[in-house]
Amino acid sequence: MYQYHPYMWAGIASAALTATLGASILLRRRNVKGAKSFTACLFFIALWSLANALEIAGADLPTKLFWANVQYVSYCYLPVATLSLCLTFSDIGRRMNVKKILLLAVFPSIILALVWTDRFHGLIRYDFRLEESGIVTVIAKKFGPFFFAHALYSYLLCVFGWAALFRAVFSKTAVYRRQTAALLLGITFIIVPNVLYLLGYSPVPGLDLTPFFFIPAAFFITWAIIRYKMFDIVPLAWAAVIRTLDAGVMVLDLENRVLYINPAFAGMAVVQEDAVHYKPVEDVCAALPELAYF
Repeated sequence: MYQYHPYMWAGIASAALTATLGASILLRRRNVKGAKSFTACLFFIALWSLANALEIAGADLPTKLFWANVQYVSYCYLPVATLSLCLTFSDIGRRMNVKKILLLAVFPSIILALVWTDRFHGLIRYDFRLEESGIVTVIAKKFGPFFFAHALYSYLLCVFGWAALFRAVFSKTAVYRRQTAALLLGITFIIVPNVLYLLGYSPVPGLDLTPFFFIPAAFFITWAIIRYKMFDIVPLAWAAVIRTLDAGVMVLDLENRVLYINPAFAGMAVVQEDAVHYKPVEDVCAALPELAYF
């Protein structure tokens, strides 16, 4: 049973936006390192947003509880996908592989099974009832021990990924720092409101407002993809090796703008390494005309 509520539109809009963005990345950049992890994150965000909207629209406890359980698919696997994405944009990523990522998903899979069987044990949540005193009717409940174990596990994954990105911001070349910082800020948009909800500081008591922040996060990351070509080049561990080469190296995008030069090339072209990003190759190679028009 469902009823109309204006708050549901935020979740529907977020789901549509993130699903569209994910489909676009998957179709155009699916073979680029990091694109599949990013698409997985967007899928789980879209699912979370849509299920949250349908929970808000639910008019009875069974309907709301069903969609609350559906959201746990995202609660469980989004932190794993986020960590995988974050590590792609950091040097730590070279130590990870598919097997290790799947191992990280084992505990969330157990939690998901417990969620759908809650009524038999109450290890995640119990004592469900509808709370109708606020502007949105929400599910009031008590939490079991495995809820807190999963919350701790999920936030450890997110904090580790966030820390890896933060470290990368201060260790990459300028264009990579911008890519990484953009992703860092987008993820922060998602983590902070969810932490506030779990701590009981939601402006709407009992309602997780995290999906409402998916929209600005998605807009920001979309802008970063367009502005910084986030999935045209992914900062890999070999960037550190390129910096030490005696040979000059210059990386261009599809529009012949300079994305990266190593110190050796900067010396050859008589330019500052951090002052040439996104400039036309002709301008950067003014001292090397034989390269500007190759």
